[in-house]
Amino acid sequence: MGRATDTQDVTGKTIEEQDCSHISYEMFLGALNSFLGEIQQIPPMVSAVKQQGVPLYKLARKGIEVERKPKTIVIKEIMPISAQWQGENPTATFAVACSKGSYMRTLCHDIGKKLGVCACMEKLVRVEAGGFSMEDGISLADFLAAVETGDLSAILPMEQVVGDLPRLTVTDAEKERILHGNMIPWTRETEQFAAQPDLEYMVFDEGKRLIACGHLQQSEENAGLWLKVRKVLA
Repeated sequence: MGRATDTQDVTGKTIEEQDCSHISYEMFLGALNSFLGEIQQIPPMVSAVKQQGVPLYKLARKGIEVERKPKTIVIKEIMPISAQWQGENPTATFAVACSKGSYMRTLCHDIGKKLGVCACMEKLVRVEAGGFSMEDGISLADFLAAVETGDLSAILPMEQVVGDLPRLTVTDAEKERILHGNMIPWTRETEQFAAQPDLEYMVFDEGKRLIACGHLQQSEENAGLWLKVRKVLA
């Protein structure tokens, strides 16, 4: 609390400082809870969001700031963990469960703004994403040691990693064409495509092995729906 930077975190250049000793911890908790649920958030300049095809962070590196449109995000849970609440610059640690595209640095900035002061993010730890948590992981050093010994038991199979993504199953004949990067006509399972035409599918063979990922699309040259492979994984 009490510091604003051009990146909304402590690694950036300080652009404002304030005495926040008048902000009580109870006031902070009230502001924190006000962000629970569906909210509007303006993406930070230091982000991969594109403006006319250019990532914002590239503009930020040139010292250019542009107007950004707010986007809807969802803060599913927000819970205080600890705090050092004394002096001019109190600090707090809290946990957040949020929707894709949420920026924690901006949340910290906006909490300060809600209290009428400046604030920035000091540290961020992503503890879970896509159904996988830090507890499921291993360190890089342990991974390299496992590679040296040939013990890859800690490595998850691709089929498990993409378990929640939409999938298509192909026949053995279709598999041969896909492995060579060819498009194949698709005449089944089109309801999901009609609802979400840009959806990317995981392509499995009849043995339930992940072999590729790709999109369903209408072909200009050939009538009907076709499966176009983006990446062969087998």
